[in-house]
Amino acid sequence: MEPMNTTDFTKVAGVEQFEAAVKAGQETLEKAVKASKETQQKAYKASADAVTKGYDKAFAMTKEQVEKNFPQMSDKFNEFAAFNKETVDAMFSAGAIANKGMETMMDEVAAFNTETMKEGVDNAKAMLGVKTYQEFVDMQTKLARGAFDRAVAGSTKFSEMFVKLANEVTDPLQTRVKKATEKYTKAAA
Repeated sequence: MEPMNTTDFTKVAGVEQFEAAVKAGQETLEKAVKASKETQQKAYKASADAVTKGYDKAFAMTKEQVEKNFPQMSDKFNEFAAFNKETVDAMFSAGAIANKGMETMMDEVAAFNTETMKEGVDNAKAMLGVKTYQEFVDMQTKLARGAFDRAVAGSTKFSEMFVKLANEVTDPLQTRVKKATEKYTKAAA
């Protein structure tokens, strides 16, 4: 079998331009992730502040009416309101955990994508260095196997991260359900 042309393809094929384009893409990705995280944090804070303000206002108005119209129920209302406030706090805690977890996952996805782009450049350079058809086939097989292994590893990692996050998010809510069950089971007994 005839050897392939051994011209230095790294200069002819414009690898420098390709690397520059990949680097620009990575920088754009990093900026987009940063902007997304900032927007997410602002939206979470604004919604948490609005809910807290609304809850506090509704509580104050209701408390005033209960004290005015049903003074004998005031203590039970305060107990009920405190319990509800703990539930709202648990919901905010779960939201904060979800928010932080999603930020972590976004960082991991961005890092994975950046690494994948770098590997793409390295793979292109490796392919340009082959001199025979057999080297081409061997290199393509090696690169395809590596890409498949990285995809499986990345998918597994992201799945595990998501399951862990889901469990962490539900913890504060499960604690509240347990307390409610205990409280109202005792009251019913």
